Amino acid sequence: MNRIDKFLARLNKEQLAVAKLLLRKIERSDFVNLRIKKLVGHHDLYRIREGRIRAIFRILQNGKTETISLDFKNDNTYKNL
Repeated sequence: MNRIDKFLARLNKEQLAVAKLLLRKIERSDFVNLRIKKLVGHHDLYRIREGRIRAIFRILQNGKTETISLDFKNDNTYKNL
């Protein structure tokens, strides 16, 4: 079980619905109506903020996306990227 699966397993129904929606939108590269921001100090990392949930992902050269992290906002959210 990877980190994202562990995070999803501990969410309540409402949070799980939001997290799954974010993951689907990232997978389809559908960033409309999302609060997306490029991370400072990284040339290829972006984050989406939805409530307390943060999704960090990378846009690959072929146009596809790779989800790096999905977690609640805390002091360690952006460390070790």
